[in-house]
Amino acid sequence: MSGLGAALLGPVCLSAACLLTPDAHADPRIRAETGAGYDSNITRAEDDDARRAGALLRAVLDLDDQARLGSALGVGVSYQAGAKHFFDAPGEDVVFQRLSGWLSGRLSPAAGLGLRLGVQDRTTRDPLRPRDYTRLSAGPEVTFALGALRLGAQAGVERLQFKSDTDFSADGYRAGLSAQLGQGTWIVDGQVGLMARAFDGTRLVVLGPDDPVERVLFVDPVTRRDIGFDPGDVSRHDTVWTAGLRLRHVGTALASLEYSFALNDSDSYNGRFTRHEVQASVTTPLFAGLLLSAKASLQRLTYADGVYLSPLEVLDDENRSALSARLEWPLWEAVSLVASGGSWFSPFGGGADFQRHVGVLGLALNDG
Repeated sequence: MSGLGAALLGPVCLSAACLLTPDAHADPRIRAETGAGYDSNITRAEDDDARRAGALLRAVLDLDDQARLGSALGVGVSYQAGAKHFFDAPGEDVVFQRLSGWLSGRLSPAAGLGLRLGVQDRTTRDPLRPRDYTRLSAGPEVTFALGALRLGAQAGVERLQFKSDTDFSADGYRAGLSAQLGQGTWIVDGQVGLMARAFDGTRLVVLGPDDPVERVLFVDPVTRRDIGFDPGDVSRHDTVWTAGLRLRHVGTALASLEYSFALNDSDSYNGRFTRHEVQASVTTPLFAGLLLSAKASLQRLTYADGVYLSPLEVLDDENRSALSARLEWPLWEAVSLVASGGSWFSPFGGGADFQRHVGVLGLALNDG
């Protein structure tokens, strides 16, 4: 999870293994965190003159519960929420929420069936921003365990609703395959996926090699005659192909190295792009109970028709390369001192001058 959700909430487990193998003895888990910090680029502006810096307050809440119903059925629910308040720019205050639930059952000793439901919401205080959205999703998952090899097949539907720019709202239909090899210290995960999106808004078409400002036009039934030809279906449709490979180490320290690829094909001008991302992360104990987590992400985004960032691709800082670190030091039972920081940048263009640095110091409460 990248972008605002990751920045506010931190890592959460959404893998097939987490969804379909609940711990029969798990207790409800509650985590709350609050702190104050500094953001060097509150509005995520591209150039130096437009950047605004200021102090912030951040609060995070994470609730998780799961249980078994009999010997073959498991259920679970989780809720995460994060909020930021900017003292010098209250209009940029933002709240991110996610509620998810799952139901899983065993079809046989080696096969399982699960159902996942989820809702996400991002809301800025005032006014609404192009990035503000609500996402609803649901879908089944089937898994097969063959010794150290675990195979999965997923399907689902989703609704992505942008609150201010509804042209980018879309219905999505997805399918995917996953594999996991390893049960001990080293684990390899892989996945491939396909999603078809049907947008509420109309597509962009190229009229000709004239003035670049005039050659791109939103096509709708009202302006259709002005084009001078029949563009056919005016609605926008995208097809997204994804693939990823991850190597994980599980021991005293947790580490992972991951590569992911996405190809977005679109019938709309400026809608076709490819994304490559390499991500590395580590979580390790240091001394005196101090826990360090660090993460690095390097992304390259290339548009077939030039640089164009729609709200769909920039929900927050999703197209930015990033470095982040977090230190957690237990003070007394269930209470820890937390220091975290991150930097976002664009080394490959598509906002080459973008820079953002955030640091927060606060307290965390863990129960369960």
